[in-house]
This record gives sequence, structure tokens and C-alpha cells, in this order.
Amino acid sequence: MAVTSFENPVPFRPRAFPFERTTPNSPLTFRTRILRRDDFTVGWICALKHELAASRAMLDHEYTQDNIEDGDPTDQNIYKWGKIGKHNVVMASLPAGRYGIGAAASVAKDMLRSYRSLRMNLLVGIGGGVRSKKTEMDLGDVVVSMPTETFGGVIQYDLGKVLPNGNFQRRGYLDKPPPILLKAVQSLQSTHDMKGSQITANLDRMMHKFPLMSNQYSWPGTIKTPSPLTSQEQDAIREHAKEPRVHYGLIASGNRVIASVQEREKICQDGNILCIEMEAAGLMDDFKCLVIRGICDFANAEKSDEWQNYAAATAAAYARELLQEIPYSTARELSDAEQDPASYTLTDGYAAGLQLGQVYKLDKSLFVGREADLAAIEDCLLVKPEFPRTAIIAGLGGMGKTQLTLHFATMHQHKYSSIWCLDASSTSSLKKSLVGIAKFASRLQGGQSMSAEGAEDEATILARILRWLSEPANNRWLLVYDNYDDPDLPGIRSPTGYDIREYFPSVVQGSIIITTRSPKVQIGKLIHLKTLPELNLGLEILGRRSRRSGVIEDPGAIRLAKRLNGLPLALAAAGDYLHDCPDTFDQYLESYENAWTEVVATSNLPEYEDRTLHSTWNVSFQRIERVAPEAAQFLRLLAYFDNKDIFYELFLAENKIDTCLSRNDVIDIVPGWFRDITSSRVKFNSAMKKLQDYSFVEIDDEKQSYSMHSCVHDWTLEDLNGQVNEQLFNISVACLASLLPTERIPSYWSVISRLEGHGSRILHYRMRELGVSTEPHDVKIYFSLACMFHDQGKFEGAKRFCINVLERFDEAEYFWQLFVLLGDAQFALGDFDEAEKSLHKAIKIAGSRESDGDDLFYCYNSLGRIYVIRGKWDNAETILVKSLQGCDDAEENNAAKLGALGFLGSLYLMQKRWQEAEAILRRAHAGFQLALECDNASKVPIKTKMLEQREEIFWATLKWTRKLRGCTPETCMIQNNLGELLSQQQRFGEAKELLSHAIEGYREIYGANHMETISSKSNLARLFEKQGQDDDANAIWRTISPECKETLISLYESQGFEQDADAVRRVVAREKAQGG
Repeated sequence: MAVTSFENPVPFRPRAFPFERTTPNSPLTFRTRILRRDDFTVGWICALKHELAASRAMLDHEYTQDNIEDGDPTDQNIYKWGKIGKHNVVMASLPAGRYGIGAAASVAKDMLRSYRSLRMNLLVGIGGGVRSKKTEMDLGDVVVSMPTETFGGVIQYDLGKVLPNGNFQRRGYLDKPPPILLKAVQSLQSTHDMKGSQITANLDRMMHKFPLMSNQYSWPGTIKTPSPLTSQEQDAIREHAKEPRVHYGLIASGNRVIASVQEREKICQDGNILCIEMEAAGLMDDFKCLVIRGICDFANAEKSDEWQNYAAATAAAYARELLQEIPYSTARELSDAEQDPASYTLTDGYAAGLQLGQVYKLDKSLFVGREADLAAIEDCLLVKPEFPRTAIIAGLGGMGKTQLTLHFATMHQHKYSSIWCLDASSTSSLKKSLVGIAKFASRLQGGQSMSAEGAEDEATILARILRWLSEPANNRWLLVYDNYDDPDLPGIRSPTGYDIREYFPSVVQGSIIITTRSPKVQIGKLIHLKTLPELNLGLEILGRRSRRSGVIEDPGAIRLAKRLNGLPLALAAAGDYLHDCPDTFDQYLESYENAWTEVVATSNLPEYEDRTLHSTWNVSFQRIERVAPEAAQFLRLLAYFDNKDIFYELFLAENKIDTCLSRNDVIDIVPGWFRDITSSRVKFNSAMKKLQDYSFVEIDDEKQSYSMHSCVHDWTLEDLNGQVNEQLFNISVACLASLLPTERIPSYWSVISRLEGHGSRILHYRMRELGVSTEPHDVKIYFSLACMFHDQGKFEGAKRFCINVLERFDEAEYFWQLFVLLGDAQFALGDFDEAEKSLHKAIKIAGSRESDGDDLFYCYNSLGRIYVIRGKWDNAETILVKSLQGCDDAEENNAAKLGALGFLGSLYLMQKRWQEAEAILRRAHAGFQLALECDNASKVPIKTKMLEQREEIFWATLKWTRKLRGCTPETCMIQNNLGELLSQQQRFGEAKELLSHAIEGYREIYGANHMETISSKSNLARLFEKQGQDDDANAIWRTISPECKETLISLYESQGFEQDADAVRRVVAREKAQGG
């Protein structure tokens, strides 16, 4: 046979050989492939050193450190790596001398962070067995955790509360093992029925491969089992123990070593528990795993270490056999999709982990029977992703949309660098959630602020956050838009809704989940949740929430589950009710039927599911009324607040409610139950705890407050209160107003941001007809609320409170300010004539009273601004010059003077009176500069050329107004003007950004069809046309209706801007031609 040389003269395609020479004449050495951490799909945790030794001995091949890519330097675990079949396995053990739930959770946390592709997790080791008449168990047998109708496979026996009678009541629910492992267990059970287990064979293989282990890990040969056992029983156990049995059932876990029969029996009295151990409870929620325990003792006084090694080996042998049952392709299917290098590049600068925000967190035991829906989300986002990766989870209230989403997010959190849960119930709440991301993004980017120079400019922060999420390296995020229940999309028009796509990153390279009650939202893969399909699933929820055994066979429970028709939230409410009272399932059903009859007779609820929910809550409320009447009254009051961020200080601010409600009959206004509950934090928390016990509220750990499910919140107002209670409404108004700052202190914006949701609740349509107090002293309450609504851009609310006060009084404190606020609100809402009338009244009042002259000049400026924007330029110049003359003696950085200069300068620019504009704007620039210097801002050098001067003044004005007030009509006007200026200089990138900000700001303040918004859109469209980007320009023109285009032409003509009018005419003509 000829020897083939490696110097093959035949041409061939170069390839990388699995061997190499270190020098020309050195022998060939094998070159091992370096394994990535993403190549590992099995996570394996042990507690003790002999558990780890037995586990490593079961590997087909063990890798060395040189075979593995470098890990995370902050990971404290010491890993061992190997292979069983084709499965790559990573193992870790607890630190020496540290045992229990906390230590196990710490090890699992680091493993999940370092190995993000783990699909199958195992906890392998020893435990104490629990024998019973039903279970013949011997030392060396194996117990495998298996879910039941009530538990997920593992019970934390030391988590709960001690009842007044001294009994201990367990609380909480631990998650199930992953479905892939449960399927493998079932397959292996069938194999064992046919052929028997391979545990002994795997033990023999271990002894042959590692002879030193023979003496330590063999079957001990001496039996020590619980007495009393006869000698014949001992012999039978000894004979049988050579082939370990496998038992499937519940495993109890806690932080104590159990060596007492009495303690063991106490732990096992509530369920069919087969094993007791110390680590599993720390893993199940985050490191979802199958627990495999070899029995080394029976948790009694005869506990010893003699059987520990052998028991560890039998557990490891079973684990090896289980992994061999799972096809490699099944384990890798999901991981390969996750690890597409083109779409999943992780960098530490983007890893924020799981951030739930204020999303309502339901109990894990509600997650029942949604495996198919969970699989559908996994298919959409992980297994078979399509770009963009967007899943729409739709369903009626109470179906478990949020719970399903949180379960997916928690289960797969190690597959994403960041998971952000956002409140999409309204534009304001969604913006607030997105701005909240800035805190984390700033830390991840080395502390760099996401806002412009620290200014509280929401539009700027939003733009930067969305750009940050679009950065190429930031491609492993998951955004959850929760409660998008009022969509305004093509085919789903709503005057109160919004288009959620405006708040997507420009490049959707991560994944998006949207939960909504509307199945018409079709901007991704629709996953429509319906009631639970099987009766047993409803019974499972009843059993878990009521903590009662035998539910699956209880005729009363079966009747109740059928009546509640598979609605998860109703089943949970019923279970919670039955957990705290002795009623039978049939007695609860009788109460439910009575409540149902009342709901049908007194409400107009269109959906059967809604009536079901309301009936269950009515039953629970009747129970609370009996056992805690003050808490029941407080629940009525919560209907008048937002359902998120319910905190103690909201009801007891620094200015007490008595001070805020300045009435002689305040004792009659504020009921005794309210005074008692809010008299101390302890009493407040006690009342909320009672509401929590019946699933009306939940604790929001992140904000240290309470929250309420949106369906429960709707019920409190629509059903529980019936007719709106004016006393409770006034209490909510007073509570809110008492927290509002009376001046623009540094914390003003953060305070009104936190109170925004509660303010929106006061504007609910059910409360619009309520009047305000007739007491003059209470005007300050409504003025504070009107200011808040005005500053938040909720002009309907500001208008409502202003009018309600002004219609009831001829003269009162804050009168001229109320007219100014009313004028601003009316102008924003497009009622220009009424806005002018209101401001004229404000000028009359401010001019007639002895007050600071700035009050009058502020009124002049507000009216002048309206004149400028409406094109009444002569009137505008007259009133603004009058204002400027009136405050001429004031300092150059006086707010009234700066306002007059800014508006007058803008007027002259619009009239193309360049020299006068330059003189005014130079003064404005100097004043703004002085104001900025007083605020420790950096100086901006003054330039001499006209365009440069205008630009500098615009930038200074923009910076100042942002610092002073954030997004306002003045800010938007400056952004629009500056955008036009930069467009003239062909600085298109900067111009586009400013015009986009102006459009967004005007849309938020005035609405999408206001002429200010339309005018800015026109400017941006013409900017695109200058750049030759006709498609982008046409996309913007299409968002402007034909009627608005005609109005825009008329506006430009009235202002003498013929070129602008002609540009719009050309667009109209082109669209008509294309349409023809």
C-alpha cells in the first residue's frame, strides 16, 4: 500500500485539518474544537462533592478547561463539562459548607447568566425518603419530581404563615419542570415497563471506568431502614435493593435537615410527598429543572451517611438514562434558532435582565393549561421567527394574557439581554414606561445620561431610547407592550386611541409582545386566548388557590368549575375566597348564583365572561364586608384612583386632607373609616392585606406600593360603586391636590409624573358631570389640578376644572391664572375665539388687581402668542410691544420680558423683517444666556452673521424652554423654526430631527390634525423633497387629509407665503392625477 503524503500534489480545496504540527518535524497533535458556552443545552447542579463525583462519572466524555471558551469573570461557579450521547452538559456544585435554598439559587443564577442556551436542567443528588403504605421505598431508590393537580412537583414546606390556632399554612407555588423533560420522563417510564431500568448497568459502567469508586460508591450491603422491620423484611429489602426502584411524585424542600419522624410526618401531612431535601425550592421558578434524588435515609433518628455515596450514584445513573432518552435534535431545535449569530449578539452594555416595571404580577398558580399558547409564542419569537418578531396576545379581560406573557418572559429570560414590560394602556403611560428605560440604559452605558444635558425633555429621551434599542449590537431585547386595549390602527379607528407602532424602535431587531383585548390588532402573529379548554384545568386552579385536597373528584368543585366556564381570573377569585372561609364549593356556588342574578338585573355587561368575573368579585366583596367593613369601604374609594402605584402617602400627604378640604363641615366630609385606615401605615397595610387575600390588589415590590388588575379596577367603578359617589370623588380630588407642589420646584415634574395616572382617573367619563365645591377656599384644589392637567397636555381636563370653578364664582383666588390656563387649553383644543376671550378676561382681572406686574405681562404674552400663530400679526405686535414696554425696567432675564422678546422676534422672522428681528433676537439671546448662566449652563458664543445669529438664538431659546418647562407650544414652535432654518443651510440631518420633535410635540399637545402639527409635517415633507427622498416625502403627505391640505394652502396664502402654498398645491394636484 502506498503511503499518502500530506504534501499532496493533486490540487484540492484547502481545509482546516483536526491536527497540526507545532514544528516541521514534530509529531502530529490533535487539535480540539473550542466549545462555546452556547453549545451546552443541559444544566446539572449538585449540592455535595460525592454527588458531583457520581455525576461526572456518568459522562461519556469530560472536557477540560482548554476545550471551553472563557467565561464571565463575575461568575463565581466552578464548572465541569462533558457529554452524554450528543448532549453537552455543564455541571456545578454548591460551595463547600454551604447548603440550602439560597446557596442553590445563587449557583443557578450564575449558570443561567453564563450559559444562555440551556434547555434541560437537572438537580441531581441525595434526599430523605418518605415511606408509606402506598409506597414501598428502599435505601438507594430514586425519587423524581412529578407535578400533580395542585403542585408543580416541588413543595417549599417552610414557606407560609402560622395561623392563630398554631397551625402552619403553606403559601406559594413553585413552577413545573420544562415540558421537554416531562415528556422524556413519560417515555422513559414506558421503556422501564418494557425492558426495565439501566440504573444498575450505568453503575457497573461507572465502576469499570473508575475502579477507585468501587469501594466508596457500591451498594453498602448493610441495610438500615426504619424500624420496626422483621429479619425477613430486612432480607427482602437487601435482595431488592440491588436493583433500585424509581418513584415519581412530590418532593418537599426547605432549609432544614430533617431527622425526626414527627417533623417528617408534619411536613408530609398535606400531600403525597416521597422525598425531603434542601435545595430544589431555590431553583424551580428561575432554573426550571427536574429534581432527581437518591434515597440515602428516611429523615428519622437513624439518619447516617452510610448510603449517601450509593444514593448519589443511583440518582446520577437515572439522570444519564433520562438524557439518553431525549433526541439531540429536540434539544437543539430551539437553541439553534436562539443562537443565530446574525440576530443575537450580546454585549454587556445592553444587558439589563428582566424588568417588569409596574406590570400587574399575577400568582404563578394561575398559569394552567396554557402550554399550547406558550408554544405558539415560542414558535413566533424563538423557534420559527419572522422579522419583525411580534406576537399579539389577544383575549377578553381575565383570560390571563399578562400572566402568559410574564411566564414566557421569566421562563426565557436568559435568552434575552433585556426584557422591558411597558404599560401601553395610554400614550402617557407608555411614554412614562419608555422613559423609565433611560435609568437602566444610562447605567449600562457607563452612567451617560439619556436626556439632553439633564433636561427633563420627554420627547428627547424617547427619541434616544428608541434609537438605543435600534443600535446594531442591541439586538437581544424583548419589549412587552401590556394592555394595548384602545388601538387606533388601520381598520380599528378610535378617537381616544393611538397607533402603537409610533413607539416601536425604528429597527425592530429584537422581539415584541403586545397584549390586548382586541383581536383586530394584526401587526404581528395573533395568539387568541380563550377560556381553558378542559374541566380539569379549572379544577386545578381551584385546588391550588383554595389549598384544598381532593378537588379533582369533588362534585361541588366540578359543578363550580363548570359554572365559571374556564375563566382563569374568576376561578382564582373563587379559590382565594374558599381558602379563607369554611364554605363548601356548593355553598360558594349558591352565593355566586345570587350575585349573578343581581349582576344581570342591574348591569349592561355585554360579555358572558365579564358577568362571570363581576359575580365572583361580588361574592368576595360580600365576605370582606362581613369580616373587614373598613377595608371594603376603602376598596370602593380605590375606584377613584388609578389601578397602579397605590401608596400610603397618596392618602396622607404632608398637607393633611383636612387642610386641603378647608371646610367647616370637614368631619362630615371625611368619613371615620377613612381617617382610621390612613391614621398609620400599619393600619393602611393591614387593610390592603385583607384586600390582597381576596385577590383585589397585589404588592408591587419595585415601587413599594400596591396595584390592581385592570378588570378588577373596572368592576370597582362600574359595579361596586354603581352610581358615582360624590363624597368619594371629592376625597380622591383632595388627596391628589394635597400632593401637588404649588410652585415649580425641582421635583415638580417627577411628582406630577407619578400622579399622572391618578389624575387621569379623575377625568374618567363617569365623573365628568360631577361639580366642584362651592367653597371659595377649595379653589386652590381645582387650580392645582388644572395646572397639572395643563402641564401634562390633558387640556380637556384642564378646561373642565377651570370652567367648573369660573362658573361658580364671580371672584376668587387664582382667578386670572385660571383664565390663562383656560385660554391655553381652548387654544390647544382648536377653539381659538374662546381662547382669545378667556385671555382678554385674564388681562382685565390682572390689570385691575394690585399684584406683581409680571402677572399682566404674562397675560399679554399669552394673547400675543395666539395672535402670532393665528396670523393676526398687527394685533400680535401691538400687544407684545405693550408687554415689552411694561416690563422694560425689569432685569434682562425676567421671564415676562424674555417671553415678549421671544414671541416678538418670532413674529418679525415670520414677517421677514430681518433687521428688527435681529435687534430683538439679540436682546432675547442675551437674556436667555443670562438665564442659562444663572442655571449653571454653559455659554454659547454669539456669532455675527444673520443666519448664525438666528440659529444661536433659536438654540439658546430651545435649551432654555426645555429646562424651564419641557415640551410646550413655545418649544415646538422654536423647533419648527430652527428646523426650517437648518434646512435652508442644507443641514438636513439636524433639521429632520428638530422637525420630527416639533411634529411629535404638537401632536401630543394639540392632536394629529391641528394646523400646527400639519404645518410642521409639511416642512418635513419638503425637506425630504429637497434631498430627493420622494418616497419619504409622499409618506408624510399621505398622513395629511385633503381637507387639511386645503386649509394649509389658505393659511400660507393669508400669511403671504406663496411658495409654501404652491408646494402644497403641487402635492394636491399630483395626488389627484394619481388617483385618476
